[in-house]
Amino acid sequence: MKKFICLTLSILFLLSCSGLAFAQTERALPEVLPEDIVFFDFSQVEMLADAIGRLQNVSSATVGLTISDTGKASVVADCNTYSKCSISLMAELQQYKNNDWTTIKTFYSSANGTFCVLNGSYSVSSGYSYKVKLTIVADKEIVTVYSNTKTY
Repeated sequence: MKKFICLTLSILFLLSCSGLAFAQTERALPEVLPEDIVFFDFSQVEMLADAIGRLQNVSSATVGLTISDTGKASVVADCNTYSKCSISLMAELQQYKNNDWTTIKTFYSSANGTFCVLNGSYSVSSGYSYKVKLTIVADKEIVTVYSNTKTY
């Protein structure tokens, strides 16, 4: 099942990069390249399970950031859960300025089920570094992950 979900996500990201619309939403997915995606598989965190406890709801998450030559920042994120629950995603596009990370745009998405997807775009200024802070709430479980940092 996990391989099927990963394969499906990969195909969706490739299709979005070619300009095709994503069927779950009425908007097209932002153009985020596969190398700009960070995948977190929480079901495989065996070594940390004893120290922090295994996540009960969130099984995996993906977060990605791409910035075009014209300064359009494209954000994609998703979350898979082990079983049906209430899922909320909050993706904060952050800018590194004056030695501090500041949120400049926030995107939201929610679903009841085992999968939730979020996408959005925002124009950014040149000369700064950017990253995405993704906060996942699956029922009462909260997980925070980060994208790679991009400089524009």
